Amino acid sequence: MGLTAVSFILSAGIYIAGFLRPPEAALYDYRFKLRGPLAGPGSRSAMSKIPEPFADANHNGTWDPGESFTDLGNQYRNDNEPFEDCGRDRLCPGDPGYLVPDTGENDGIWEEGERFTDRGNGLRDAGQAVVLVEIDDESYRLIPEPYPYGRGTVWSRVVRNLTDAGASVIAFDLLFDSPDHQTLNLISNLKHIKNVKLSPDDIIDGDEAFFSAMQYAADHGTAIILGAKRGYETNRVPQPDYLVSPTSNLHFGDSTLTLPYSIGIVDHTDDPDGVSRKYLLFTSFSKNPDKLYYSMGLEAVLQYRHITDSAGWYFDPGTKKFSIGNVSTTTIQNENAFLLNYYGPPSDVYKTFNRYPLSDILDTADYNLAAEDSDIMDLYLSYPGYKPFRNKIVLIGSALPEDHDFVRSPYFRYRNVKQFTPGVEMHANAIQQILDGNEIRLPAGSLHFSTGSAFLQLGMILGLVVLTLTLTSIFRPVAGLIPMLLLVIGWLSFAIGSFTADYLWLFKTALKVVLPNGFTGLTSLNIPAPGRSMMLPVVFPLATICILYGVNLAYKLFSAHRDRQFLKDTFGTYISPQLIDQMYSEHQTPRLGGDEGYHTAFFSDIQGFSSFSELLSPTDLVELLNEFLSEMTAVLLKNKGTLDKYIGDAIVAFFGAPVMLQDHEYAACLTALEMQRKLELLREKWRSQGDRWPEIVLNLQNRIGINSGRFVTGNIGSTQRLNYTMIGDAVNTASRLESSAKQYGIYIQVADKTYEAVKEDFTFRELDYVMVVGRKQPVKVYELISKKSDTPELYRDLIPKFEAGVALYRKQKWDAAISAFTITAELEDMYPGRQTNPSRLYLDRCSKFKIDPPPENWDGVYRLTTK
Repeated sequence: MGLTAVSFILSAGIYIAGFLRPPEAALYDYRFKLRGPLAGPGSRSAMSKIPEPFADANHNGTWDPGESFTDLGNQYRNDNEPFEDCGRDRLCPGDPGYLVPDTGENDGIWEEGERFTDRGNGLRDAGQAVVLVEIDDESYRLIPEPYPYGRGTVWSRVVRNLTDAGASVIAFDLLFDSPDHQTLNLISNLKHIKNVKLSPDDIIDGDEAFFSAMQYAADHGTAIILGAKRGYETNRVPQPDYLVSPTSNLHFGDSTLTLPYSIGIVDHTDDPDGVSRKYLLFTSFSKNPDKLYYSMGLEAVLQYRHITDSAGWYFDPGTKKFSIGNVSTTTIQNENAFLLNYYGPPSDVYKTFNRYPLSDILDTADYNLAAEDSDIMDLYLSYPGYKPFRNKIVLIGSALPEDHDFVRSPYFRYRNVKQFTPGVEMHANAIQQILDGNEIRLPAGSLHFSTGSAFLQLGMILGLVVLTLTLTSIFRPVAGLIPMLLLVIGWLSFAIGSFTADYLWLFKTALKVVLPNGFTGLTSLNIPAPGRSMMLPVVFPLATICILYGVNLAYKLFSAHRDRQFLKDTFGTYISPQLIDQMYSEHQTPRLGGDEGYHTAFFSDIQGFSSFSELLSPTDLVELLNEFLSEMTAVLLKNKGTLDKYIGDAIVAFFGAPVMLQDHEYAACLTALEMQRKLELLREKWRSQGDRWPEIVLNLQNRIGINSGRFVTGNIGSTQRLNYTMIGDAVNTASRLESSAKQYGIYIQVADKTYEAVKEDFTFRELDYVMVVGRKQPVKVYELISKKSDTPELYRDLIPKFEAGVALYRKQKWDAAISAFTITAELEDMYPGRQTNPSRLYLDRCSKFKIDPPPENWDGVYRLTTK
C-alpha cells in the first residue's frame, strides 16, 4: 500500500503541476501529422470537396440517412485505391497516345497520370462549404490601389461581385473599426487645394458605398459578417474590456436601423506553447456579461443555416454540448471553446480549402488590374459549369506577412517544413468542422488536469498505478521491464490510434520505414469518419507507468542492496565479496566444494620482506604493509581480479572466477604492470617523507608470478569455516614462478600458456625452459616487460641480443653465449635494490656448463633446485 500511495502521489503531483503539458502538446500535434490532411491532393481521406448528389425522397432539400447517394471520392488517389501500373515508357491501357511519365516499369508505385479507382469514403459528403479569398502577395502586386484597400473602391466591389456569384455568406476576417481612410485622406487633401470645384459633399464616402454594397447583398440573400474583437482601455487600472466593433459610419449612429450585416468575434486563444488548438464559440464583456457575441465561425454557420438570434442557445452540462437551433458542438469541459479538428496545412500549398486571391474577385471587365487583366471574375459569373462561390461561405482575410494575421496550427512543422496558417483559415476549419459534425471527442474531459475532470483523471492514474504494480510485482526488477514496455506500447498505440481510427498505426509506421516503397495496402493508415476522432491523454498515463516502474525498481534495488550488504557485513570477513554477490544473485548458500575451470593464478610477494622487520618497529611495519597491500589490492580489484588471501606480505589472487572473465590472462598481466607502476609512486611518496623510512623501504621491490591453466576454485575448509580459494597444479606453478623470479633478478615472471594468450599485447623477454621445484614437467617462462605501446627503448635493443645468447646457450656454444651475455649484461638496468639480472645468471650458468657440460642430446631444460 505504501508503494502504491507514493507512486500515486508522485504521478498525480507531476500531472497537476503541469510538467507534462509540453510533451502532451507535442503528441497532440503529432497525431494530426500522422493522420495527414482530410482534404486536398496530399490527403489520404476520401472525403469529397464537392457536394455529392443524392435522391431527395422526401423533397426537403436535405440528405437524410437512408436516401441513396453517389459516392464520388475525393478526386485524388488514396493509398488503398487500385490503379493501373503502366510501367516505364508504356501507354496506359485504353488511353491511346498517352505516354505515362512513370519512374519504373510495373514498380507497384502510383505515379500521376496512371488511372485509379476513386472509391469514396462510404459516406455522403456535403462537400466543403467554405471558400477562401485571401489578400496575398499576388493581389498586392496586381490591385492598383493603396493598401490598406478602401471600402468604396475595393470592398464594396468585392461584396457586389461575390453576391452576384451566389455566395451564401461573406465573412470579413478584417476590422472596419474606424472610418474609411481613403475618404478621410481625400477630404483632407481637398481642403488644401485651391481653385478646386469639387467639395467634400460631392465625394462618395467609402463607408457609404460599402454599406450600400452590403445592403445590396442582403437584398439578394447574401449574409455579411464583419469582424470584431475584444479591446482594453490600457490607460485605466484595472483595464476594462470593450467591443471593438465596426465604425459607427457603417450604421450612421441610428440604433433603429436594421443593419445589413452581423458581427463575428475574430479573437483566438493560443496554448502556452503558442499553438492554436481550440476555437472560441462566443465571448462576453464585463459591462454586459449576459450578452453573448458569437465567434466568426459560429456566426457564419448560423447565417449559413439561417438561424436567427431568437433561437437562443443551450448548454448541456452532462454532455458538454453547446447548441443553437440545429447547430451544436462539444466544448472543452465548461469552456466556451472546442478543439479544432484542422482539415490540413495551409491551403496556399496543400489546397486544403479552395482559395482565390482577392485580385480574382475584383477582376471584371470594368476593373483594370495593373499587370494581368483577364476578367477572371466575369468567367466565374458567366460560365454555367463552374460556380465556385455559389451557396458557399466566403471567408475574406489577409495572408500578407506584414499583417501578422497568422496562427500556429498542429501542422506548423509538416513534412519538416515550418508554415504558419493564415488566421482566416482557422475560421474556415472551425466552420467546416461544425457543419460536418467532425468534432474531436475528449473521453477524459481534458488532456491536462482540470477541476471538472479531476475525479476521472485521478481515477485513471490510480487504475494505472494498481495495474502496473500488479504486473511488475510478479517479476524480478529487470524482467519487469518487459510488461512495463508492453503496457507503454499498448497505451501509446491505443491513445494515438483512437484519433487516427487505426490502432495498428505503430506497426504500420514501423513497417513503412522498412518497406518505404511497397505494400502500401499494409502500411496505409485508416482515416476516421466525421466525429469519430478521440483525443486521449498519452503522456500522463505513460508517465504514471514509468514512474511506478521506477519507484518499484528503486525499492527492489534498495531492498536487494540492503540484503546484500547484510550478507557482506555478516560473512565478508571470511568469504570473498565476489562470492557473496554470486551467492546472492543465484540464491545460493555457502557449501563445500568447487568448480574446475581454465583461469589465471596470480602470486605477489615483497622482495626480502624478512629484513624489514629487523629495521622497522612493529607499528611502522604494520603501517607500511597496510598501505602497500591496500594500494595493490585496489589495482587487483579494479581489473576484476579475485582476492584469495593475504599471507603476510604476499597477495594470492586469481582471474576468471567466480565470475567468468573472457580475457583473464590479459587482466592478470595488466594488473602486474599497474602494480609495479603503483609501487614506483609509493616509493616516490616515501622518499618525499625525508627520514621517515630506511633505505630498504625506499628501494622496496615486488615479485609477481602468473600462470594460466585448469584448476579448481571454490569453498575449501570445514563445515564450520570456509575459504573461497584455488587449488591445482597450475596454482603451484604460479607460486613457484613468483619465488624463482629472484634467481633471474626480475619482478614479473609469466608461464608459456599466459604468454601465448597475450603475446600480441605485451612485450616479453623469453627467459628459460625450466623445471621448477615440485614439478616434473618443464615450462617455458618469460619476463613481462610492458605493454607493446610502452616498450622502453633499452629493451628494444636488449631483447633480441639476449634471445640470441639464449639460442647459443641451448646449442651448447658456451664461448659464443658468454660473449653475447657479456654484451647484454652491460645493457641491463641495475636499479637500486636489484641484485642480479638474467644476463649475469646466464654468464654464471654458461661458465659452469663449459666445465661440466650437459649431455649432447640436452633439450635445454634447466632444473631449479631452490624455490
